[in-house]
Amino acid sequence: MKRTAGNWDSTDKGLYFVANVQSEMAENAKTTDYLLVALNEITAPYERVLDEWIAQGKKGFIDSGVFNLASEHARKYGVSHNVGLGMAPDDIDGFDDLLDKYCSVLGRIGDKCWGYIEIDVGGRDNKIKTRNRLEALGLNPIPVYHPLIDGWDYFDELASQYDRICVGNIVQASIPVRRRIIRTIWERRQAYPGLWIHLLGFSPNQLMISYPMDSCDSSSLSALTRWPITAGI
Repeated sequence: MKRTAGNWDSTDKGLYFVANVQSEMAENAKTTDYLLVALNEITAPYERVLDEWIAQGKKGFIDSGVFNLASEHARKYGVSHNVGLGMAPDDIDGFDDLLDKYCSVLGRIGDKCWGYIEIDVGGRDNKIKTRNRLEALGLNPIPVYHPLIDGWDYFDELASQYDRICVGNIVQASIPVRRRIIRTIWERRQAYPGLWIHLLGFSPNQLMISYPMDSCDSSSLSALTRWPITAGI
């Protein structure tokens, strides 16, 4: 069993990480100790902020920045975001720069934060190649499983090898499909005692009560920071 990097506690379950952008970090850090930050948001000043969070005992969860990478590629070439996500690393603009930053930042703080997510671009085979490359460099990211495209055999492959798995792109499915996916994940994980499941971009709701997962993240809690209520309205 491969242990993914970070200072996480497997007994501390039911966690909700608030997704951040730079403009929200200071306010969000006042309300919660569980903070998700994408790598593209960690510029030099905010890397120091992240260091301060960690020193204060806050749980920093680092996203790879792939969503932003795919978005930038999609805007530049006039294609959909999903096309960008499916591009092989050698074919998507900015991948090498992202990889360099990923290795630099997480090589320094990877074991101090709660954990970090693999660079999940290019589909199943490319994810495996990139993860192998990172592991060879001494980095141990959390793998990402995409239930809409990866196949359930890949879930079992990851579940049998790693202590944590992130599940991505559920929010792109319809509510009935989303419900079936989460129920199937909950049922299949029973074969892997101790496996931690994190739902990416998923706000806590009644499904999390019926089929409890270990953690999730979204930007919902920061809504008042992004869209403050104006006095008198």
